Amino acid sequence: MKYLPLVLGALLRKKWRTLLALLSLMAAFLLLGLGQAVNSLVEGGAEFLGVDRLITQARTSFTQPLPLRMLPRIEAVPGVKRVGWSQFFGGVYQDPRNFFPQFAVDPARLYDTYPEWRLDAEAKRDFIATRNGAIVGRVLADKYGWKVGDTIPLSSFIWQKRDGGNAWEWKLVGIFDGRDDAWQKRTGIMYLNFGYFDESRVAGAAGLAGVFVVRLRDPAEVDTVAAMIDAQFANSPDETKTQSEQAFQIGFLRQIGDIAFIVNAILGAAFFFPC
Repeated sequence: MKYLPLVLGALLRKKWRTLLALLSLMAAFLLLGLGQAVNSLVEGGAEFLGVDRLITQARTSFTQPLPLRMLPRIEAVPGVKRVGWSQFFGGVYQDPRNFFPQFAVDPARLYDTYPEWRLDAEAKRDFIATRNGAIVGRVLADKYGWKVGDTIPLSSFIWQKRDGGNAWEWKLVGIFDGRDDAWQKRTGIMYLNFGYFDESRVAGAAGLAGVFVVRLRDPAEVDTVAAMIDAQFANSPDETKTQSEQAFQIGFLRQIGDIAFIVNAILGAAFFFPC
């Protein structure tokens, strides 16, 4: 206790420096909490995804498309229950700031590969039958006030139509929900009918998919089935990289850099150089 007056005297001698130091430490602890939340989102959030799903992408990069003719060979691999495919659309709604995930998919295969989504039978049939049909998650529909029957215009910054334009119109035929609260929070997504998308985009891109989504009969066979799929296309022009959905999502996020390293570096700087 005999050093307490000295400590207090040193702190109060330059009050502004003491105040700034305290504010810096508070900011550092705030960054610590936020940083750990980001790391948890990247690493732990992916664990939420289906343990019985694989993603097959081109070996070089997920941005390299794969031909749809590969589908029967993937389906024939032992342990595979169902295969779908998707292509990232990359569209904005009315304003460049209104961006949300959109994927062109085969409507007949979507619910076999993602049974976590809930949509009534009539809407499922309409999605299959409607040439330019689309379905959206409840979160997205509520955000923009969309209802079934609306026409939703999207401008794609990736895909041009055969007439040279990038304006697409989609008819909303259904609004889906998640199977539980966790999946319901992830309904800020839109699915588009791949058939119309594929026949309308530039001719050179027709017949190509972004990734194949593979649902397994037994989640314990993830590594075995992934290896068999890749072996099917080894030493071919369309070599693949197949991995769990969790690993694919983490890899996708890390395409923009090692998030964990960046966050930890910021935290280190905040604590070691608070002033």
